[in-house]
This record gives sequence, structure tokens and C-alpha cells, in this order.
Amino acid sequence: DLFAAETGAALAELGVLMGDRLPDGLRARIAAEVDERVLQQLLPGAPAFGWESLRNNWAAVCGGSALMAALYVEHDPARCAALVVRCLAALDVFLDGFASDGGCAEGVVYWAYGFGYFTYAADLLERATAGRVRIADDPRAVRAAAFARRVDLGPTRQLTYSDATDQRLNTAALA
Repeated sequence: DLFAAETGAALAELGVLMGDRLPDGLRARIAAEVDERVLQQLLPGAPAFGWESLRNNWAAVCGGSALMAALYVEHDPARCAALVVRCLAALDVFLDGFASDGGCAEGVVYWAYGFGYFTYAADLLERATAGRVRIADDPRAVRAAAFARRVDLGPTRQLTYSDATDQRLNTAALA
């Protein structure tokens, strides 16, 4: 699920960014593969994936990636809206996984992975809707955004726990 969703979003974005510099056939193939492997799996009536109800980074990575892919390649407004609604439900579940103070039970490394995809999707959705949909303004997201700074122990160390390793996250860049 993670690989398919992330790859779908990356290819869809690449197709848009490269535009006419890519051969028509390749752009069409990207759109068709993303549609078949990601978007069709999330249309109304398709069975739910486990990640859609997980209150962790999987909901954000898969849901955020699928949302981005839909915004990049889906040209039917009704179909795109249905996909966005389903992906937003997963992102809502993701936000529900944070403690009331924004704390992340998965630790800073998985916070960065999941919250990163939430942020990418939120930004693209805000731009696609001309600012009418701003999920980053959700109070849960605002509290969660501050998490990495709260577990910062100095310029090169963060409090690690859960299944995260002692990786260093440049929290100075998050300020």
C-alpha cells in the first residue's frame, strides 16, 4: 500500500511537472497506471484498506499520496471529489492518532514521515481549491505540527521511543 501510493503520487506529480517535455504516450501511461493501481482502488464501493482506519503514519502516507495522485491526474470533477473525500477521511483518522497535546506515539522519525505526507497533501489541496479547503488549519494538525520541537533535545538530538531509531532530524529547519 505504501509503495503503490507513494509511487503513484510521485509519478503523477512528475507527469504534471514535466508536462509536454514527456512523450504523450508516457504521460498517458502514467495516468492510466496511477488510475488502475491507486485511484480505482479508492472509488466509492471499493473495499476499505486497513490503513484507512489506522491512527498512525500509514493513513497519512497512503491517504495523502492517493489524494495528491487524484488531484494531479483525475480530470472528472465528480470522481476526483469522491477520491478526495475518501482520502480526507484517512487523513482525519491520522490526525485522531495524535494525543490532545499533539504528541505522536510513534516518535519523531515516524512523525516526520507521516506528517510530511499530510503536509504535502494539505498544501496541494489548498492550492487546488484556491484556499477554500485548508486541512492544515485543523487544530489537531496545528498541535501535531509542533511535536518535533517539543521532543528536541538540542541541535542534533531528539527524544526517541516506540519503534524509532536514534536518527537525527534537523529540527532547526522546522522552526
